[in-house]
Amino acid sequence: DILPEDSIIINEPDYFYKLDKQVFWIIIVSILGLSLILVMLIISILQRRKVEKRIKAQLSFQEILMDTIPLLICWKDKQQLGLNDSEIDLHRRFAEQAAVWDKKVVKSGKPRMGINWSLIRDGEDPVWLEINKVPLYNEKGEVVGTLSTAEDVTRKVNL
Repeated sequence: DILPEDSIIINEPDYFYKLDKQVFWIIIVSILGLSLILVMLIISILQRRKVEKRIKAQLSFQEILMDTIPLLICWKDKQQLGLNDSEIDLHRRFAEQAAVWDKKVVKSGKPRMGINWSLIRDGEDPVWLEINKVPLYNEKGEVVGTLSTAEDVTRKVNL
C-alpha cells in the first residue's frame, strides 16, 4: 500500500488460491448446475414418497375391502387361463367350466354376468353360486385376463 502506483514487486509469491477467471466461472457454473440438479432430485423424491403413501393407502383400503366383501373374488391373467383351475382347490367340474367361461370372456372382451352354478358336495346340500366374470384390460385396451366374483345365493334359490 505504501509503494508508488507504478512500482513492480520482484519475486512476488503466487497465491495458491488464485485462479484463472475462466476456470473460476466454470467452477461456479458447475456448482450452480449441480445444485439445481440436487434440488430437482429432492423434489422428485418427495413427490415419489407422496405417491407411495397414496398407493399404500389404496392397497390398505383394497385389502380391507377384499377381506370384508362376502364374495369369492378371483382374477387371472392370460397365462393362468391355461392352468387347470383345480389347482386353485375348487370342485373339478366347476373348475373346468370356469376355465371355459374365462376363455370366452377373454376372447370376446365382453362380461358374463349372473351365471348360476350348483356345487354339489358329498353328503351336503348343494350350494348355489351366482358368478360374474369381466375382462381386465391393460393401458392399450387389450384384454389381459378376467376378474371373477361368486356369491353364495343358496338361501335366495331355496326361497
